[in-house]
Amino acid sequence: MHKYIGNIIRFNRIKAKKTQQEVATGICSISHLSKIEKGVYLPNQETLHLLLERIGKKINFEKDQHQRLVKLIDDFYYHWSYSEVSQMKSTFEMMEKEESHYIVSDYLNRYLLAQLAYELNEKNYEKAESLLYNLDNLEIMSNADMSKFVVLKMSFLNKYKDSKKAAEYAESNEDLIVSDDKAEYFYQKGLIYSYNISPSLSLIHMNKAYESFGKGTNFTRMITCKSVMAINYSRLGLMKEAEKEYIELLRMLSKFRNENMLHETRYNYGIFLKNANRYDEALVVFKSCEQYFSTKEEHQCLLILAMWETKLHLNDLQEEEILEFTSSFKNSASKCKLHKKYLVYADLMILKSKKNEKEYYRLLETNYLRLIEKENSYIE
Repeated sequence: MHKYIGNIIRFNRIKAKKTQQEVATGICSISHLSKIEKGVYLPNQETLHLLLERIGKKINFEKDQHQRLVKLIDDFYYHWSYSEVSQMKSTFEMMEKEESHYIVSDYLNRYLLAQLAYELNEKNYEKAESLLYNLDNLEIMSNADMSKFVVLKMSFLNKYKDSKKAAEYAESNEDLIVSDDKAEYFYQKGLIYSYNISPSLSLIHMNKAYESFGKGTNFTRMITCKSVMAINYSRLGLMKEAEKEYIELLRMLSKFRNENMLHETRYNYGIFLKNANRYDEALVVFKSCEQYFSTKEEHQCLLILAMWETKLHLNDLQEEEILEFTSSFKNSASKCKLHKKYLVYADLMILKSKKNEKEYYRLLETNYLRLIEKENSYIE
């Protein structure tokens, strides 16, 4: 926390083109300001107010200012939990404009937690890690804030560190979760166990999350729970249960009218059908996604790869078509920085089509299997 406030003062001092002497004069010594900026000292409220005003951060609380600060945070978490990305971003931008007020209010911890949630959503690893460090070193945090912190740290560990560490952290901190965060806790736990640890445990926690989100009518999270459940049923070889989930998902999404989630679910259903060797059905489903995915580079690459593999199984591709596809796919994949495993997978399919078993298994063992240990292959 000391370092966070120090960084804000230093950043805005430099932005205002003021020296430490200009800012410190009449408030504190230059050496004291230097230590504040380095995070060694945490200034008292009076000194903090004066320093912020000196660097151009006005902190006069207007009528209903406190209610506004709280409402912004509440609105942000609402949009975050419902995956309303554009609304979440615009709300966060408004929160950033109020940063100086948050710093000197009782809502600083909640603001920092919202910032952490935002950076995780934006996949800004370094910023998220820095915020986690600052929050982890807080001496005082309310039960509600600590609960939110645990849930967000679970997500961070799962995405950027290690799923097993994330699972251990989740298990050891379950007693810190308050009732308002139970659904999100089970949801994050379900995602953690889904990532190459235990599909059966993922199903248990996703079921709990689905039921909890249903009570609050969070339809977006309910859909994601169903999607992860379908994938894990498939991993366990429970194909009837998996297909039942996909059919239910598509039915729900047709009413929800969310085109993005509908087509991503169709894609995942196509992958399910392909893996079940139902290639004709899979190809029909993939073709229904073509037009929508044409404007989404990464999704389009994955769709093309899935269709190509399906046609390969149906013996519906000539060697010239395979070579033409490979060149086109790799060009598209490099533009959208597609994960390396998909490029290797494309090479595997070429070897498979040429019935070059020796090279196929060499590439499979040396490259592909190592790459998929770190990442799932479905669209989130």
